[in-house]
Amino acid sequence: MRDRVTCRYERVCAVADALLADPADPRSLEAHARGEGVSRRTLTRLFAHDTGMSFDRRRTQVRLRAALTLLADGQPVSRVAPTEPALAQGISPMIHSALDFPEVTDAQLRTAWTAGPATS
Repeated sequence: MRDRVTCRYERVCAVADALLADPADPRSLEAHARGEGVSRRTLTRLFAHDTGMSFDRRRTQVRLRAALTLLADGQPVSRVAPTEPALAQGISPMIHSALDFPEVTDAQLRTAWTAGPATS
């Protein structure tokens, strides 16, 4: 996932940038569409065209990346999800379900994140 989206439509860039600026932003697609002066349907279509994914999928990826960055920086899972003020609202349920594997330690998660994707 690239951080900054190269957009054909400025409205899409504004929404994508807002997601990056505040991964915990609870605003819905409808709220972003109203803020940009377009319908939900129009923003849905333009967002998928410019980013190659839905708004929800992009937001999920931005939130997970923010959480994994915190983990790679040494924050324990228990701190990243429920108590990190800027991210807790947006990723708490998601990060707990995605990382709720007792056999995986924080150190293993950090190592996997910093190592990057496996190549075959």
